[in-house]
Amino acid sequence: MKTQPKLIVPILAVILLLFGCSTQSTLSFLQSSGSRNNQTDNAKTPYDVFLREAEQGNAPAQYSIGVMYATGKGAEQNDKEAARWYRKSADQNNPDAQNSLGSLYCNGQGVRQDYDEALKLYRLSAEQKNPHAQYNLGVMYAKGQGTPKNYTEAINWLCLAAEQREGQAQYILGSMYYNGTGVKKDYKIAFRWFTLAAEKGIAHAQYNVGSMYYSGEGVRQNYKMAAKWYHMSAEQGIAEAQYNIGVMYNRGIGVGHSYSDSLKWYRLSAKQGHPQAQYNLGLLYEKGQGVEQDYKEAAKWYRLAGVQGVTQAAYNLGLLYANGHGVAHDEREAAVWYGLAAKQGHTQAQHDLALRSEKEQGS
Repeated sequence: MKTQPKLIVPILAVILLLFGCSTQSTLSFLQSSGSRNNQTDNAKTPYDVFLREAEQGNAPAQYSIGVMYATGKGAEQNDKEAARWYRKSADQNNPDAQNSLGSLYCNGQGVRQDYDEALKLYRLSAEQKNPHAQYNLGVMYAKGQGTPKNYTEAINWLCLAAEQREGQAQYILGSMYYNGTGVKKDYKIAFRWFTLAAEKGIAHAQYNVGSMYYSGEGVRQNYKMAAKWYHMSAEQGIAEAQYNIGVMYNRGIGVGHSYSDSLKWYRLSAKQGHPQAQYNLGLLYEKGQGVEQDYKEAAKWYRLAGVQGVTQAAYNLGLLYANGHGVAHDEREAAVWYGLAAKQGHTQAQHDLALRSEKEQGS
């Protein structure tokens, strides 16, 4: 099993925010406006109210109609219509509309993909201090979309967004400082940005904070804090976090020793295809730790892990075939799995295969 979990720090592999918090605030606006509308005309919907105002040139109403079409809430989902209404609002210098329309151009939704136009719209919005646009603009500079790659500009805009508590910007800045991308590598600064993003509920940031506490990078090593942040990330479905918290329960590091809790987290991670979690889950079933001993289940998980390159899982499955535990006794099948493990450098598998070869030659 792993004793030193690795950080998940994707370098600028981000999904641009289409609406960010501005969509949420707009939906609140829709609800409050709908309530006011019900007081005056129960036959009208929020869409009807906003449409009437939008057609009269009201920029916030035009943006709200765009959100309805983009999200499919209050109107049938239609990216082309969303773009049309965002454009009307953006032309009146509405920063939320500029940012949202920029995202449609960046992703090619409802309009032809055009990074130049996306960059232009993001900049118009960012210069009005829209944090989501500042984040998106920073990402485009970092990725070189619509402009030559420029990490200095990227960091400038990401910092502006991060200082306004834009969580994705905080996470990306953490990644850049951790990896030394465009800046001097600095684990302490990376830890600070990851922590701010993690506190906003960003699952991969929570995982990274846990890993930095585990390894003592940028912060004093603290297994209890590592377990805390791994838990939070694992509960959001991050397979690596589920695996790592499973290891910590298995070994009693930072948490009380518990095979049953270890089994729970290994299973969740294994179902997402995590190979080491699949192997460890098979091991618990084979040994009957935290669960009733079940060789058949052990064989199932060893097989899944083995085909993904976990050498010990392949060897263990070979042993199950050799002994007829959980599977039909089959020496040939055992040899297949020993062979797979041996090719990956498993010395015991190589030894067992050599002995089998000697026996076959001597018989």
